[in-house]
Amino acid sequence: MFKYLFSEKLIDIIVGKISKEVNLSLKTIESSQNQKLDKILNNVEALRLEVSTIEKRIESKEIQDKMNYGQLKYQISSIENKIKNTRSKINHEVSSH
Repeated sequence: MFKYLFSEKLIDIIVGKISKEVNLSLKTIESSQNQKLDKILNNVEALRLEVSTIEKRIESKEIQDKMNYGQLKYQISSIENKIKNTRSKINHEVSSH
């Protein structure tokens, strides 16, 4: 019976030490993973900000392109009207002579 109690006590001590070491290792791993996840989150946030900046630049460029397109369209329309007016003046002059 004494041997049985002694062996039970020894087993409890060994299990306790193993549990303590495993727990310590798990905490170390958890801490390391948390640090890595924090780095990943920081990188993702930096990428999100970069994408946001790029989107703003694209929107600005699109607005500028639309303005330029509108101006070109207006200029083409103006030239087209001048040509039509010139043609009609020429036709009118030719027909009146």
